[in-house]
Amino acid sequence: MLNRHSTVGDEKTATRSDGDKRGEGWLSGLSNVFSSASSRRYQTRLARNPQPPAVAQADAMLLGPNVRDYRIMCIGSLTSPFWDHFDWLGGAVVSVTSAIDPGVGLARASKFPSNRLLLLCDLDAFAALEDAMEALIRFRQDNPEVAVVIGSKEFGGHDFSVERALIADASLKLPAGKTALGLVLGAAISNHRAISSRPRSEQSLDVCG
Repeated sequence: MLNRHSTVGDEKTATRSDGDKRGEGWLSGLSNVFSSASSRRYQTRLARNPQPPAVAQADAMLLGPNVRDYRIMCIGSLTSPFWDHFDWLGGAVVSVTSAIDPGVGLARASKFPSNRLLLLCDLDAFAALEDAMEALIRFRQDNPEVAVVIGSKEFGGHDFSVERALIADASLKLPAGKTALGLVLGAAISNHRAISSRPRSEQSLDVCG
């Protein structure tokens, strides 16, 4: 179940209601980039449709223990398919924070504690693919401890490999269902750990493609 939605200014944050207080200090003082009207709309929808306990438990099992211990920073336009998952993800992980402006979202993510942080980024939120590539390459270089998943309606299919290691640890074709999202999040964490455990010289080869 969703424990709390924070709408400071233009942001939206969801946290897990299992007695876990680890995210509260980290969430304090965040400013969201959703419009106030949009945030209210999402709050109303979520309050009207809370996750039943059985569904919340199934969602947690779908993600597995590795993903459940993560905080997620999610970036996408107001029409991004990622927002269809905000409800259940917010109840299954430590917290989910959302941003509709890619630049602001990446800047926020770079200020969060990097340990157990996962960036979920819809490339279609960027004005151009080149902008997305440049921004994510820079983010990866500056925040090597953050696992990254990218999504796009233009992808031919899901990619759970390190094929796009230059900018991400796994990729998702949008829109996608719960199972696919759960699998790609787990794959991203596993891929990220595998790359991080290699000698630095080999890591650079992965990142450079």
